[in-house]
Amino acid sequence: MTSLSDSVCIRYFVLLLNAFFVLSGIIITSLGIYIKGYYYSYEPFVKEQYLYAPDFLIALGAVIFFIAFVGCCGLVTENSCMSLTFTTFLILIFFFEMALGLAGYIMKEETNNYLREKLPNTMMKYNTSADIHLAWDTLQSTFQCCGVKDAKDWEKAGMKIPNSCHDSFNDSKTYQVGCMESFGGFIKKHSNYIEIAGVSLSMFQLVGIVCSCLLANEYRKGYETI
Repeated sequence: MTSLSDSVCIRYFVLLLNAFFVLSGIIITSLGIYIKGYYYSYEPFVKEQYLYAPDFLIALGAVIFFIAFVGCCGLVTENSCMSLTFTTFLILIFFFEMALGLAGYIMKEETNNYLREKLPNTMMKYNTSADIHLAWDTLQSTFQCCGVKDAKDWEKAGMKIPNSCHDSFNDSKTYQVGCMESFGGFIKKHSNYIEIAGVSLSMFQLVGIVCSCLLANEYRKGYETI
């Protein structure tokens, strides 16, 4: 049987977990908004799942806020039904976060292969598509890169090296790094953030699930005693 002091400790620990969930919800939502803003600038170069991942992060952050609210209501009312609802939500979010971590890992591993195919294909449309023209110029000037592997890729494609390949402070200086390396590194870094966030948060969720189950059990015993 759990003592009164143990029950109080569990309650406070669940309260701290709720505070952590609120904080993690803010972080996840902010990360989703940040990545979404960046990825949509380079839509021609990325897969659809790279664009959906930020939306999923934003939605997950909002759901975590809601779950934290339910958990706080369960603590205040000492309602076993609400605490069990909180536990159920935690279990569902646990699987979502594990899936998020797995998606981040897959995105990171597929980056090079996808860009190796996508960048050359879009390069050929540089002079025929205004959207791709703008995307390439934005990509090269932002990441200070040129071509797929280097500036020679433009010449091999029968085109003049774009002005966006040149340093804005020194027109005679051409960026030597290929965009597959610099942009690919950017995608891998943010995919790694998603992977770490998903796996790390799911571990905390396990602790929350155990504690909320113990707390719900205490509330149920209290009702049975009455």
